[in-house]
Amino acid sequence: MPRNLGPDLTEDVRDGPPPPLDGFAMLPVWVEAGYDGGRFAGWVPSVPGVLAVADSHARAVSLAVMTTARVRGWLEAHGDEAGIPRMWRGELAGDVRASTRDDGYEVNATLPTDRRVVGDEEVAAAVRRLAWARTDLLDVARRIAAHEATAGPLPTDTTRGERRPDEVLRHVAGSEVWLLGRLPAVGRFDGPMDGVPVVDVLAGSRAWVIDRLDSLGRRDDGTETTDRHGETWTLAKVLRRIQAHGIDHLWELERRLVRHDGTRDRIDITLDRLPETGRVVGLLRSVGWDLRASEPASLERALRGTTEFATAWDGDRLVGTARSISDGAQNALIATVVVDPAYQGLGVGERMIHLLTDGRDLVRFSLAATPGLEPWYRKLGFLPDPHALFRPRRRA
Repeated sequence: MPRNLGPDLTEDVRDGPPPPLDGFAMLPVWVEAGYDGGRFAGWVPSVPGVLAVADSHARAVSLAVMTTARVRGWLEAHGDEAGIPRMWRGELAGDVRASTRDDGYEVNATLPTDRRVVGDEEVAAAVRRLAWARTDLLDVARRIAAHEATAGPLPTDTTRGERRPDEVLRHVAGSEVWLLGRLPAVGRFDGPMDGVPVVDVLAGSRAWVIDRLDSLGRRDDGTETTDRHGETWTLAKVLRRIQAHGIDHLWELERRLVRHDGTRDRIDITLDRLPETGRVVGLLRSVGWDLRASEPASLERALRGTTEFATAWDGDRLVGTARSISDGAQNALIATVVVDPAYQGLGVGERMIHLLTDGRDLVRFSLAATPGLEPWYRKLGFLPDPHALFRPRRRA
Protein backbone atom coordinates (compact mmCIF):
# COMPACT_ATOMS: atom_id res chain seq x y z
CA MET A 1 0.00 0.00 0.00
CA PRO A 2 1.15 3.58 -0.54
CA ARG A 3 2.68 5.21 2.51
CA ASN A 4 1.12 8.57 3.35
CA LEU A 5 3.72 11.34 3.29
CA GLY A 6 1.41 14.26 3.91
CA PRO A 7 -1.21 16.09 1.84
CA ASP A 8 -1.18 14.90 -1.77
CA LEU A 9 2.06 12.96 -1.26
CA THR A 10 2.40 9.22 -1.52
CA GLU A 11 5.26 6.85 -2.11
CA ASP A 12 5.18 3.29 -3.39
CA VAL A 13 6.49 1.01 -0.68
CA ARG A 14 7.94 -2.28 -1.87
CA ASP A 15 9.86 -5.06 -0.24
CA GLY A 16 13.30 -3.70 -0.84
CA PRO A 17 16.79 -5.17 -0.82
CA PRO A 18 18.84 -5.62 2.37
CA PRO A 19 20.93 -2.72 3.71
CA PRO A 20 23.69 -1.35 1.46
CA LEU A 21 26.80 -3.40 0.84
CA ASP A 22 30.16 -2.08 1.96
CA GLY A 23 31.23 0.76 -0.27
CA PHE A 24 27.69 1.73 -1.26
CA ALA A 25 25.47 4.43 0.18
CA MET A 26 21.85 5.42 0.08
CA LEU A 27 21.36 8.70 -1.78
CA PRO A 28 19.33 11.09 0.40
CA VAL A 29 16.73 12.96 -1.69
CA TRP A 30 14.54 15.81 -0.48
CA VAL A 31 11.30 16.19 -2.40
CA GLU A 32 9.75 19.64 -2.76
CA ALA A 33 6.06 19.43 -3.71
CA GLY A 34 4.38 22.33 -5.48
CA TYR A 35 7.58 23.21 -7.35
CA ASP A 36 7.38 24.86 -10.78
CA GLY A 37 3.62 25.25 -10.75
CA GLY A 38 2.68 22.08 -8.89
CA ARG A 39 5.30 19.49 -9.81
CA PHE A 40 7.78 17.63 -7.60
CA ALA A 41 11.44 18.59 -7.35
CA GLY A 42 14.04 16.11 -6.17
CA TRP A 43 17.01 17.79 -4.47
CA VAL A 44 20.27 16.10 -3.41
CA PRO A 45 21.96 18.69 -1.18
CA SER A 46 25.10 16.59 -0.87
CA VAL A 47 25.63 16.95 -4.63
CA PRO A 48 25.21 20.61 -5.63
CA GLY A 49 23.83 20.87 -9.13
CA VAL A 50 21.22 18.12 -8.85
CA LEU A 51 17.64 19.10 -9.63
CA ALA A 52 15.11 16.48 -10.80
CA VAL A 53 11.65 17.84 -11.63
CA ALA A 54 8.92 15.25 -12.21
CA ASP A 55 5.16 14.82 -12.24
CA SER A 56 5.10 12.34 -9.35
CA HIS A 57 6.75 11.99 -5.98
CA ALA A 58 8.19 8.55 -6.75
CA ARG A 59 9.62 9.71 -10.07
CA ALA A 60 11.28 12.72 -8.44
CA VAL A 61 13.23 10.36 -6.17
CA SER A 62 14.29 7.94 -8.91
CA LEU A 63 15.06 10.77 -11.34
CA ALA A 64 17.25 12.41 -8.69
CA VAL A 65 19.42 9.28 -8.67
CA MET A 66 19.90 9.44 -12.43
CA THR A 67 20.55 13.19 -12.33
CA THR A 68 23.14 12.67 -9.59
CA ALA A 69 24.89 10.13 -11.80
CA ARG A 70 24.83 12.57 -14.70
CA VAL A 71 26.23 15.39 -12.57
CA ARG A 72 28.92 12.98 -11.35
CA GLY A 73 29.88 12.12 -14.93
CA TRP A 74 29.87 15.81 -15.88
CA LEU A 75 32.13 16.70 -12.96
CA GLU A 76 34.51 13.85 -13.70
CA ALA A 77 34.71 14.96 -17.34
CA HIS A 78 35.92 18.32 -16.02
CA GLY A 79 38.54 16.72 -13.78
CA ASP A 80 36.56 16.97 -10.53
CA GLU A 81 36.57 13.78 -8.44
CA ALA A 82 33.18 14.90 -7.08
CA GLY A 83 33.41 12.66 -3.98
CA ILE A 84 30.06 11.02 -4.72
CA PRO A 85 29.93 7.51 -3.26
CA ARG A 86 28.66 4.56 -5.21
CA MET A 87 24.89 4.74 -5.02
CA TRP A 88 22.71 1.92 -3.75
CA ARG A 89 19.41 3.64 -4.48
CA GLY A 90 17.50 6.83 -3.65
CA GLU A 91 16.25 7.30 -0.13
CA LEU A 92 13.63 9.86 0.84
CA ALA A 93 15.33 12.23 3.27
CA GLY A 94 12.17 14.26 3.80
CA ASP A 95 9.39 16.26 2.24
CA VAL A 96 9.01 20.03 1.96
CA ARG A 97 6.53 22.12 0.06
CA ALA A 98 6.60 25.22 -2.08
CA SER A 99 3.67 27.58 -1.77
CA THR A 100 2.12 30.00 -4.24
CA ARG A 101 1.00 33.44 -3.10
CA ASP A 102 -2.17 35.10 -4.30
CA ASP A 103 -0.10 37.21 -6.71
CA GLY A 104 1.30 34.04 -8.33
CA TYR A 105 4.77 34.27 -6.75
CA GLU A 106 6.16 30.84 -5.85
CA VAL A 107 7.82 30.67 -2.45
CA ASN A 108 10.29 27.80 -2.52
CA ALA A 109 11.30 25.76 0.47
CA THR A 110 14.44 26.13 2.54
CA LEU A 111 15.78 22.67 3.29
CA PRO A 112 17.14 21.76 6.72
CA THR A 113 20.51 21.23 5.03
CA ASP A 114 20.40 24.87 3.87
CA ARG A 115 20.63 26.06 7.46
CA ARG A 116 24.37 25.89 7.99
CA VAL A 117 27.60 27.82 7.60
CA VAL A 118 29.27 27.80 4.18
CA GLY A 119 33.05 27.91 4.09
CA ASP A 120 35.62 29.20 1.61
CA GLU A 121 36.26 25.77 0.07
CA GLU A 122 32.59 25.19 -0.71
CA VAL A 123 32.29 28.62 -2.32
CA ALA A 124 35.45 27.99 -4.35
CA ALA A 125 34.05 24.65 -5.56
CA ALA A 126 30.79 26.34 -6.54
CA VAL A 127 32.64 29.06 -8.46
CA ARG A 128 34.69 26.44 -10.27
CA ARG A 129 31.61 24.42 -11.24
CA LEU A 130 29.69 27.51 -12.30
CA ALA A 131 32.58 28.34 -14.63
CA TRP A 132 32.43 24.90 -16.25
CA ALA A 133 28.67 25.14 -16.65
CA ARG A 134 29.05 28.56 -18.27
CA THR A 135 31.70 27.31 -20.70
CA ASP A 136 29.47 24.40 -21.68
CA LEU A 137 26.45 26.68 -21.98
CA LEU A 138 28.28 28.99 -24.38
CA ASP A 139 29.41 25.96 -26.38
CA VAL A 140 25.87 24.63 -26.82
CA ALA A 141 24.74 28.18 -27.67
CA ARG A 142 27.31 28.25 -30.49
CA ARG A 143 26.11 24.86 -31.74
CA ILE A 144 22.52 26.08 -31.69
CA ALA A 145 23.52 29.19 -33.64
CA ALA A 146 25.28 27.03 -36.25
CA HIS A 147 22.21 24.81 -36.53
CA GLU A 148 19.88 27.79 -36.86
CA ALA A 149 22.08 29.30 -39.58
CA THR A 150 21.23 26.38 -41.86
CA ALA A 151 17.94 24.99 -40.52
CA GLY A 152 16.17 28.06 -39.18
CA PRO A 153 15.17 28.89 -35.59
CA LEU A 154 15.20 26.06 -33.08
CA PRO A 155 11.54 25.15 -32.46
CA THR A 156 10.19 26.52 -29.19
CA ASP A 157 7.21 24.77 -27.59
CA THR A 158 5.63 27.44 -25.40
CA THR A 159 3.04 24.94 -24.12
CA ARG A 160 5.95 23.20 -22.36
CA GLY A 161 7.26 26.47 -20.97
CA GLU A 162 10.12 26.69 -23.45
CA ARG A 163 11.79 29.99 -24.31
CA ARG A 164 13.84 30.94 -27.34
CA PRO A 165 17.52 29.97 -26.84
CA ASP A 166 18.63 33.59 -26.45
CA GLU A 167 15.88 34.09 -23.86
CA VAL A 168 17.14 31.05 -21.93
CA LEU A 169 20.64 32.54 -21.85
CA ARG A 170 19.38 35.88 -20.56
CA HIS A 171 17.22 34.03 -18.04
CA VAL A 172 20.27 32.16 -16.71
CA ALA A 173 22.16 35.42 -16.29
CA GLY A 174 19.23 37.19 -14.66
CA SER A 175 18.47 34.30 -12.32
CA GLU A 176 22.03 34.17 -11.00
CA VAL A 177 21.86 37.85 -10.14
CA TRP A 178 18.38 37.49 -8.67
CA LEU A 179 19.27 34.48 -6.50
CA LEU A 180 22.39 36.07 -5.06
CA GLY A 181 20.47 39.29 -4.53
CA ARG A 182 18.19 37.51 -2.02
CA LEU A 183 20.98 37.79 0.53
CA PRO A 184 21.41 40.98 2.58
CA ALA A 185 24.28 43.41 1.99
CA VAL A 186 24.93 42.03 -1.51
CA GLY A 187 23.71 45.11 -3.32
CA ARG A 188 22.09 45.38 -6.71
CA PHE A 189 23.47 44.47 -10.11
CA ASP A 190 23.54 47.66 -12.16
CA GLY A 191 24.73 46.17 -15.45
CA PRO A 192 22.53 46.00 -18.56
CA MET A 193 20.25 43.01 -19.13
CA ASP A 194 18.58 44.19 -22.31
CA GLY A 195 19.72 45.98 -25.42
CA VAL A 196 23.21 44.41 -25.44
CA PRO A 197 24.51 41.11 -26.87
CA VAL A 198 23.64 38.15 -24.69
CA VAL A 199 27.31 37.20 -24.29
CA ASP A 200 27.89 40.61 -22.66
CA VAL A 201 24.94 40.04 -20.33
CA LEU A 202 26.35 36.66 -19.30
CA ALA A 203 29.84 38.05 -18.77
CA GLY A 204 28.70 41.08 -16.78
CA SER A 205 26.33 39.20 -14.49
CA ARG A 206 28.85 36.42 -13.87
CA ALA A 207 31.61 38.86 -12.89
CA TRP A 208 29.23 40.48 -10.41
CA VAL A 209 28.18 37.12 -8.95
CA ILE A 210 31.75 35.85 -8.53
CA ASP A 211 32.86 39.06 -6.84
CA ARG A 212 30.01 38.84 -4.31
CA LEU A 213 30.47 35.11 -3.70
CA ASP A 214 34.14 35.58 -2.86
CA SER A 215 33.16 38.12 -0.22
CA LEU A 216 30.25 36.08 1.17
CA GLY A 217 32.35 32.94 1.55
CA ARG A 218 34.76 34.72 3.87
CA ARG A 219 32.09 35.90 6.31
CA ASP A 220 29.11 33.55 6.16
CA ASP A 221 27.71 32.64 9.57
CA GLY A 222 24.68 30.68 8.38
CA THR A 223 22.25 33.54 9.02
CA GLU A 224 18.77 32.94 7.60
CA THR A 225 16.92 35.96 6.26
CA THR A 226 13.40 36.49 4.96
CA ASP A 227 12.61 38.48 1.83
CA ARG A 228 9.53 40.60 1.15
CA HIS A 229 7.67 37.60 -0.27
CA GLY A 230 8.11 35.61 2.91
CA GLU A 231 10.74 33.25 1.47
CA THR A 232 13.73 32.43 3.65
CA TRP A 233 17.29 32.40 2.35
CA THR A 234 20.78 31.33 3.35
CA LEU A 235 24.03 31.26 1.38
CA ALA A 236 23.79 27.45 1.27
CA LYS A 237 20.34 27.66 -0.32
CA VAL A 238 21.54 30.17 -2.91
CA LEU A 239 24.49 27.94 -3.85
CA ARG A 240 22.24 24.89 -4.11
CA ARG A 241 19.81 26.61 -6.41
CA ILE A 242 22.24 28.67 -8.49
CA GLN A 243 24.31 25.61 -9.44
CA ALA A 244 21.28 23.43 -10.15
CA HIS A 245 19.65 26.17 -12.21
CA GLY A 246 22.69 26.66 -14.44
CA ILE A 247 23.19 22.96 -15.12
CA ASP A 248 19.47 22.35 -15.63
CA HIS A 249 19.24 24.99 -18.37
CA LEU A 250 22.48 23.78 -19.95
CA TRP A 251 20.96 20.32 -20.34
CA GLU A 252 17.63 21.78 -21.44
CA LEU A 253 19.28 23.45 -24.44
CA GLU A 254 21.31 20.34 -25.23
CA ARG A 255 18.14 18.23 -25.11
CA ARG A 256 16.27 20.60 -27.40
CA LEU A 257 19.14 20.72 -29.89
CA VAL A 258 19.44 16.93 -30.22
CA ARG A 259 15.70 16.72 -30.88
CA HIS A 260 16.18 18.70 -34.10
CA ASP A 261 19.80 18.36 -35.28
CA GLY A 262 19.46 14.92 -36.83
CA THR A 263 20.61 12.93 -33.79
CA ARG A 264 17.32 11.03 -33.63
CA ASP A 265 17.69 9.84 -37.23
CA ARG A 266 21.35 8.97 -36.71
CA ILE A 267 20.72 6.52 -33.86
CA ASP A 268 20.90 2.90 -34.97
CA ILE A 269 18.85 0.40 -32.95
CA THR A 270 19.63 -3.22 -33.65
CA LEU A 271 19.63 -6.80 -32.37
CA ASP A 272 22.81 -7.61 -34.24
CA ARG A 273 25.44 -5.50 -32.50
CA LEU A 274 26.60 -6.75 -29.11
CA PRO A 275 28.64 -4.31 -27.01
CA GLU A 276 31.63 -5.06 -24.85
CA THR A 277 30.72 -5.48 -21.20
CA GLY A 278 32.74 -2.40 -20.31
CA ARG A 279 30.53 -0.23 -22.49
CA VAL A 280 27.43 -1.56 -20.73
CA VAL A 281 29.07 -0.87 -17.36
CA GLY A 282 29.61 2.75 -18.38
CA LEU A 283 25.99 3.06 -19.51
CA LEU A 284 24.70 1.61 -16.23
CA ARG A 285 26.85 4.02 -14.26
CA SER A 286 25.54 6.97 -16.30
CA VAL A 287 22.04 6.42 -14.86
CA GLY A 288 23.15 5.59 -11.30
CA TRP A 289 22.87 1.80 -11.45
CA ASP A 290 26.12 1.60 -9.53
CA LEU A 291 25.60 -1.83 -7.98
CA ARG A 292 25.11 -3.56 -11.32
CA ALA A 293 27.97 -1.56 -12.79
CA SER A 294 30.22 -2.81 -9.97
CA GLU A 295 29.71 -6.46 -10.94
CA PRO A 296 31.13 -6.78 -14.47
CA ALA A 297 31.69 -10.55 -14.22
CA SER A 298 28.07 -11.15 -13.21
CA LEU A 299 26.90 -8.72 -15.88
CA GLU A 300 28.89 -10.52 -18.57
CA ARG A 301 27.28 -13.84 -17.62
CA ALA A 302 23.86 -12.18 -17.76
CA LEU A 303 24.57 -10.78 -21.21
CA ARG A 304 25.66 -14.20 -22.46
CA GLY A 305 22.39 -15.66 -21.18
CA THR A 306 20.26 -13.07 -22.97
CA THR A 307 17.88 -14.30 -25.66
CA GLU A 308 17.77 -11.01 -27.56
CA PHE A 309 19.78 -7.89 -26.84
CA ALA A 310 18.58 -4.61 -28.33
CA THR A 311 21.21 -1.89 -28.42
CA ALA A 312 21.14 1.73 -29.55
CA TRP A 313 24.19 3.42 -31.05
CA ASP A 314 25.22 6.90 -32.07
CA GLY A 315 28.17 5.95 -34.22
CA ASP A 316 30.47 4.03 -31.88
CA ARG A 317 28.79 5.35 -28.74
CA LEU A 318 26.47 2.93 -26.93
CA VAL A 319 23.45 5.01 -25.88
CA GLY A 320 20.84 2.39 -24.96
CA THR A 321 20.21 -1.24 -24.05
CA ALA A 322 17.22 -3.52 -23.47
CA ARG A 323 17.35 -7.30 -23.00
CA SER A 324 14.82 -10.08 -23.43
CA ILE A 325 15.21 -13.44 -21.67
CA SER A 326 12.60 -15.74 -23.21
CA ASP A 327 11.43 -19.34 -23.56
CA GLY A 328 10.57 -18.45 -27.13
CA ALA A 329 6.89 -19.29 -26.91
CA GLN A 330 4.97 -18.14 -23.83
CA ASN A 331 6.99 -16.06 -21.37
CA ALA A 332 9.76 -13.50 -21.50
CA LEU A 333 11.44 -11.06 -19.14
CA ILE A 334 12.51 -7.57 -20.20
CA ALA A 335 15.57 -6.31 -18.31
CA THR A 336 18.34 -3.70 -18.37
CA VAL A 337 16.30 -1.03 -20.14
CA VAL A 338 18.76 1.87 -20.01
CA VAL A 339 19.13 5.01 -22.11
CA ASP A 340 22.00 7.46 -21.76
CA PRO A 341 20.56 10.60 -20.08
CA ALA A 342 21.82 12.77 -22.95
CA TYR A 343 19.70 10.75 -25.39
CA GLN A 344 16.49 10.47 -23.42
CA GLY A 345 13.36 11.96 -24.93
CA LEU A 346 14.26 10.82 -28.44
CA GLY A 347 12.18 7.65 -28.42
CA VAL A 348 15.21 5.37 -27.99
CA GLY A 349 13.72 3.31 -25.16
CA GLU A 350 10.40 2.91 -26.94
CA ARG A 351 12.08 1.73 -30.14
CA MET A 352 14.13 -0.87 -28.27
CA ILE A 353 11.06 -2.23 -26.46
CA HIS A 354 9.15 -2.50 -29.75
CA LEU A 355 12.08 -4.30 -31.35
CA LEU A 356 11.94 -6.93 -28.60
CA THR A 357 8.16 -7.33 -28.37
CA ASP A 358 6.53 -6.59 -31.75
CA GLY A 359 5.24 -9.65 -33.55
CA ARG A 360 5.22 -11.74 -30.37
CA ASP A 361 1.61 -11.30 -29.30
CA LEU A 362 1.34 -14.75 -27.69
CA VAL A 363 4.30 -14.10 -25.37
CA ARG A 364 3.69 -12.64 -21.91
CA PHE A 365 6.41 -10.07 -21.30
CA SER A 366 7.12 -8.96 -17.74
CA LEU A 367 9.50 -6.41 -16.23
CA ALA A 368 10.30 -4.47 -13.07
CA ALA A 369 9.81 -0.76 -13.67
CA THR A 370 11.86 1.96 -12.04
CA PRO A 371 9.52 3.75 -9.58
CA GLY A 372 7.72 6.55 -11.37
CA LEU A 373 8.14 5.07 -14.86
CA GLU A 374 5.03 2.89 -14.69
CA PRO A 375 2.98 5.33 -16.84
CA TRP A 376 5.64 5.19 -19.57
CA TYR A 377 5.52 1.40 -19.70
CA ARG A 378 1.73 1.43 -19.73
CA LYS A 379 1.86 3.46 -22.95
CA LEU A 380 3.85 0.56 -24.43
CA GLY A 381 1.16 -1.96 -23.49
CA PHE A 382 2.38 -3.17 -20.09
CA LEU A 383 -0.15 -3.59 -17.27
CA PRO A 384 0.37 -3.69 -13.50
CA ASP A 385 0.13 -7.15 -11.94
CA PRO A 386 -0.94 -7.12 -8.27
CA HIS A 387 -0.17 -10.83 -8.00
CA ALA A 388 3.46 -10.70 -9.12
CA LEU A 389 6.12 -11.73 -6.59
CA PHE A 390 9.88 -11.81 -6.74
CA ARG A 391 12.72 -13.13 -4.63
CA PRO A 392 15.44 -10.46 -4.17
CA ARG A 393 19.01 -11.20 -5.08
CA ARG A 394 20.92 -12.54 -2.10
CA ARG A 395 24.37 -11.03 -1.82
CA ALA A 396 26.89 -11.84 0.85
